[in-house]
Amino acid sequence: MNCERAQRELLLAESGELSARRARALEGHWAACAACRARRDEWRALAGAMRAAAERTGPRPQTVAAILAAARELPSAARRRYAPVWLWPALAAAAALALLAGGWWQFTRAGHRQRIHDMTALVAVLSEQELPAEREPAPLPREEALRRLAQALLVLEGMTEEEIAEAEENGGNATLPWEPEPIALPGHSIGAPW
Repeated sequence: MNCERAQRELLLAESGELSARRARALEGHWAACAACRARRDEWRALAGAMRAAAERTGPRPQTVAAILAAARELPSAARRRYAPVWLWPALAAAAALALLAGGWWQFTRAGHRQRIHDMTALVAVLSEQELPAEREPAPLPREEALRRLAQALLVLEGMTEEEIAEAEENGGNATLPWEPEPIALPGHSIGAPW
């Protein structure tokens, strides 16, 4: 152990917070180092003088009376800062409602973000398909382009090629493997007729 470490551990040793092994090492250093032993003795003398002074003197009776008077007034002041007890259930209900509304908002936003992500992935996949270089593709008629897009969307939603072919045979009325969420427009409630 060196002197610098002994000085850092002095207060820990005097307060009993050093491990037994570290305390033995520090005692060994103090036995060998006169400077650190002198510093330890100075600290012990100062701490003893402070304890003795604290025991001899106490607060003046006027100070004790003022503190007690102030303490008696505190509970009434503390009660004024809080809402009345009868209002607590209403506040708890409002907090629960706010949490539910926030959760619902996050839940619906998460679904919206997932749909945007799926559409972005679809556009990326469709735009990365290579076209033959020898000729410029003829633009598809609108109905054919919509049919292909709908077919790609149905595949992304989990429909098999057989289910899509069966739906096309039935006049194009495909049954989605999921129920679409109703869309709420400003001024309309969810599920209300448009």
